[in-house]
Amino acid sequence: MINWQKTRHGNDVKKDWITLGYGTVPNMHVLIQALLQPGDSILINTPVYGPFAYAAEHNNRGVVTVPLIKNGTRYDMDWDGIEEAMATKKPKLTFFCNPHNPSGRMWARDEIIRYADLCEKYHVLLVSDEVHSEHIMHGTFVSALQLPTKYLDNLVMFTSPNKAFNLGGLKLSYSIIPNDNLRAIFRKRYAANSVTSPNVPGQIAMTVAYEECADWCDQCEAYIRENLRITADFIKHDFPGWQLMDMDTSYLPWVDVAEFGIDMHTIAKTMAEEAGVVVGIGDDYVANADDFLRFPSLQFKCNTLTTRPERP
Repeated sequence: MINWQKTRHGNDVKKDWITLGYGTVPNMHVLIQALLQPGDSILINTPVYGPFAYAAEHNNRGVVTVPLIKNGTRYDMDWDGIEEAMATKKPKLTFFCNPHNPSGRMWARDEIIRYADLCEKYHVLLVSDEVHSEHIMHGTFVSALQLPTKYLDNLVMFTSPNKAFNLGGLKLSYSIIPNDNLRAIFRKRYAANSVTSPNVPGQIAMTVAYEECADWCDQCEAYIRENLRITADFIKHDFPGWQLMDMDTSYLPWVDVAEFGIDMHTIAKTMAEEAGVVVGIGDDYVANADDFLRFPSLQFKCNTLTTRPERP
């Protein structure tokens, strides 16, 4: 893990900072149980992966949402909205999704620093989910672990090999927590939940993936990048009214179908029943995702929806 983080992302990680877990979502639950009291809140920027909110809601904690700003095919932070929410709603932690799930947007270094600065100013723990950081379509990924040293005591980073190497079924992830006190509290909660030894097959798979399979990961990334090009061309020429969000990373296209003339539920139902393609719908992403679909891969074909419906 230490070598992978250094060679892949340029992160300097100490062994003591690392804690193995059963998954990023379980880690979110454990962290909330460890650090927040019932009635405390988290902050998330929407649309975002549904389990971010579930981690709070399932533990009787509140959720404060600040919608991202959609500028064409990219999302931007609503900085005024974030600061107002931190100042008035007083969340205790924020799940910062980098790269963003579902759009694949990577946040730039100055954006991450600005977010960390707000967290420090309003005493909000910065929790960076970086599980989609391995397959880069274009640009350079910047981890929150590369923040200036003064911010590291207020940082928890979650990641795993699962997206890069398709190991999700083995239920293994890890956290990187530089702050000794935060890490001790987190581990104590894990022990209280009797999570003391994440599964051995997962540990072996992760070790092999990180130590021996970087070339495979690079080849997979190149393959996905070409599929993204094919997918973008396919949508442009065959699906008028669909808008593919500009993806920096990931293999799951996030598509705005608001101008297509058919609602996302109908499209998803038709694709499943007539094309055999099961897609995600915006309802799965907390909020601000009406009229969005998320595709399970970067190569798909559906001939049943290439034209708009006739208007009555």
